[in-house]
Amino acid sequence: MVRSVVAIGGLLLAGLATIAAMPPALAQDACGFPIRSLALAVARDRLELPPIQARRFGARALYLGLQYGTQPDDELDRLLAEAVEGRVHGAADLDFAWRVQRDGLEDAIATLGDDALKQAIDTGRPSSIRALIAAGEADAVMAAIATLPQGNQFGLGQTAVTVTFDLPDEKKAELAALAAAHDLSWLAAGFVAAQDNPEAWSDHIDGMSTEDLDELASVWSRLPAFNGNPILTRSTALQGPEDQVVREAIRMVSHAAALQPEISFLMTFLEQTGASQEAAEVAKTLIKRFENGDLAATGPLDAGWLATLELFNKVGFDADRLRPLFGPADYGLNRAGRDTAGDILDWIVAVDALTPYLNDGADLPASAPSHLSSAFTEWDRWLTLAQAVNSDPTTAVSTATDADRAILAELLLAADDYDLLVQLLESAPVTLESVRMADDLAARLDRLYSAHLWHEGEAPLLAGQALFKFD
Repeated sequence: MVRSVVAIGGLLLAGLATIAAMPPALAQDACGFPIRSLALAVARDRLELPPIQARRFGARALYLGLQYGTQPDDELDRLLAEAVEGRVHGAADLDFAWRVQRDGLEDAIATLGDDALKQAIDTGRPSSIRALIAAGEADAVMAAIATLPQGNQFGLGQTAVTVTFDLPDEKKAELAALAAAHDLSWLAAGFVAAQDNPEAWSDHIDGMSTEDLDELASVWSRLPAFNGNPILTRSTALQGPEDQVVREAIRMVSHAAALQPEISFLMTFLEQTGASQEAAEVAKTLIKRFENGDLAATGPLDAGWLATLELFNKVGFDADRLRPLFGPADYGLNRAGRDTAGDILDWIVAVDALTPYLNDGADLPASAPSHLSSAFTEWDRWLTLAQAVNSDPTTAVSTATDADRAILAELLLAADDYDLLVQLLESAPVTLESVRMADDLAARLDRLYSAHLWHEGEAPLLAGQALFKFD
């Protein structure tokens, strides 16, 4: 995987090589340099993949390079332009967002063309819409949405509410007023429903007709619950005791899901099983743990998923009962060596069991952790690799096989050995799996460090989609 940047060529590579060079001010940081190095690995090695695969990678790596690197503006312009020209997924969104935040809308349009604003909004690019609003161009966003056919407005409006969910209530109230000024009353209601203060919604709907309230409930039903507020219900909703229990479970599950970073599987559980009582019990505990800081809302998903699994086990749903609920899905997490969400859960459990041994000098676990599913059959292999990392990590990295590399990466991450983690990736042959691994690990390290990729409420609102923020 180690390549000459000059030999490969390309402005993107040369620029990211600069990004990877450790700035003096960051010489002592634990994650910044590994993040920059992994971002470079993604940008470099994706070029050796088939074009369709290569386009899947690069935007997130470039974003992290922009956040952690120090390079001149003209170089940034070239990096972004090359990524867009190469049709890297998400690159156009990143390019527009960065230019608007740095230069302002007028200069960004002068650079990108007169139709840049229309393209950014018409295609619902989330980072672009966020950048416009953050740069004081919210009125332009509302005006552009208002010119669209009504059938095309809703998706864009929901994106606008999603990317501003983390803003204070005062700002959301301003956005609601702007939407109303452009006759987007349904969108104004969305910005109100997204506010922390439940009284804002009560005040907003005062005097509305039942028909109007039902329409708003259809569009924004669960949105208030992401802040812990009651869900919005239609006038025809059943009001029996059991119905109230289900609605309360949905509220609590929605709130807990919004506190979970990256992706939550709580709603999947509730939808697949209908086990409202168990889901609500798990959600209640998770909410407390996130709110008291026991679980980090800005970190990788791993701690939250492990806690969720352990809590479900207590209410009668162990890993073997949970795995079928996921089916073949991996929620777009793209973690190397793991095909499904069930696989991801098993690996999280295995890493957690071995972390005290790798980090704190504890004994090697005497038996496999009880929360593993029966589908996980490689515990002995994990033990062998953990012993290798613990006794001689440098040799473990230099002798790594392709089959072991993904597991070794998890063990090195657990051991906080980020330099060797980078070496492990840089010594690997270039494959789709190696690029996936570098891309995933760069993002996870960001969440352990500055959490640029984190967005409040991201699990239910973004469902794994990247949001590139610069404000």
